[in-house]
Amino acid sequence: MSVLKSFIDVKKHIKQPVKDGNNPQFKSGYVTLDGVIKSIDDAIGESKEPFGWWQEVDNNVVYTAITDGEDTIKIQGFPLLAVQNNKAVALDGATPQA
Repeated sequence: MSVLKSFIDVKKHIKQPVKDGNNPQFKSGYVTLDGVIKSIDDAIGESKEPFGWWQEVDNNVVYTAITDGEDTIKIQGFPLLAVQNNKAVALDGATPQA
């Protein structure tokens, strides 16, 4: 599977993201989502393998798609939630469990 080969090569190039966020309450730094995405994008650029990823929604469920330009795999994520009256409500009508 060439997508897996591309994924492994990109993974080898991922560097620890910089803690560019600051939490004043706990006086500590943290890695922001932007830092994580930058680290992954930089690894994709350094990799010798073609690789791309994105997220898409199908039937109110989020999927992450990974491709090498020829083959694509999709990893099922989580159902989307809506907020109604300050409570999370699944878009499919199910009641989320806490």
